[in-house]
Amino acid sequence: MAVTEPSHPDLLRHLPQRGTPENPGLVCAGNEISLPRVPLNKGDHFKLLVLLTGAGTDKPPHVGGRIKEGRIRNNEKFRRPSNRMLGLIGSLLAMLILQSFGMRVWRDDPLPRGCAEGDLTIVGSTAFKPVAQDAGTAYQGDCRDARVTVEAQGSGRGTKTLIDVGEAAKGGFPSYLAFSDGPEGDGDPRLKEHLVALSVFSVVVNKDVRMTDLSLDELRRLYSGRITNWNQLPGGPDLPVRLVSRDAKSGTRGVFESRVLERNEISRTSDNCRTPKFTGDTVVRCELDSTGEVLKTVANTPGAIGYAELHSAEESAQKGDLHLVALDNRKPSIDAVRERIYPFWEPEYAYTYTAPPANSLTSKFLDYLAGDTGRNLIEKHGHLPCAAAENQRACQLATGGR
Repeated sequence: MAVTEPSHPDLLRHLPQRGTPENPGLVCAGNEISLPRVPLNKGDHFKLLVLLTGAGTDKPPHVGGRIKEGRIRNNEKFRRPSNRMLGLIGSLLAMLILQSFGMRVWRDDPLPRGCAEGDLTIVGSTAFKPVAQDAGTAYQGDCRDARVTVEAQGSGRGTKTLIDVGEAAKGGFPSYLAFSDGPEGDGDPRLKEHLVALSVFSVVVNKDVRMTDLSLDELRRLYSGRITNWNQLPGGPDLPVRLVSRDAKSGTRGVFESRVLERNEISRTSDNCRTPKFTGDTVVRCELDSTGEVLKTVANTPGAIGYAELHSAEESAQKGDLHLVALDNRKPSIDAVRERIYPFWEPEYAYTYTAPPANSLTSKFLDYLAGDTGRNLIEKHGHLPCAAAENQRACQLATGGR
């Protein structure tokens, strides 16, 4: 007899294959097998494989016992292949315990491992919004008593919201989490920083521009207003340059200015992203509130250029109205960032108002992001999860040991 499938490794502490005086584990006496009392959370299960030897009988094995708010289920598919097959498997008894019910055998906590109940609101980065939404949906699927709401409005606004709700809590812990493209909060000691990922960004242009590579020097001249028509660049079409940017509270804009332009962007000159607001302006530059708005505007505006989180940019490019631009012949990718040969990236942080209590929904959700499901979702959306062992050196170098 052996436990062949525990839902988590801790169960084996209660069901050792070889017992001890303190914990006898699985006990076989005569024609009976006894199991010790086992604490189980909602969703926990294990399978017990029993090999019956001897001449056999016409009676099937009997499974009995009592499980609080759970069940024992025989795996009928593997029951008794033949009464005459001496020494072979006579039965596979699959104990799928507390599969859809509720409580531990003798503990009061009804929550599955890694879960907490309540409401969590996620604010901040629009670039990281797709990850937050998918992770929130996945967590709610695993933890039915949790509700996760995503209200992304930009990195700077997110940390400001976090501070406001933290102050309003008057010493309590607010169930809020703020994602930020790069460090935020100006060193406010009340904000606890949690490194989550390295985010990759891309420059995008409208399909009519037809340029697939820009040097950093060309990009800086575009965003300084020195180039106002694409035909001023080799191979560029005769189209006015329209700079589609993010607002001043955007973490993505902060990344673009610090890592690519190495200076602040010029002032906004347009409200509609097509024409200057005043007749004396020669440059068209507008500001938008979110990643989605930037991508939509670049796609619909001839001569437009903008920037966005890589995965969202790639999804928009599939529609054919815009395309990604390499920088100094380096295409944006996770591997290019890992190898430090592409400049447009930034660490992604999650902020909490002070350190979250260990059993809070906020703390459990951060643990979830660092687990298998969270890491897979972060990678799926084109980011480099810092919780993965193979990425930790890259994340440490990228953050300078923050």
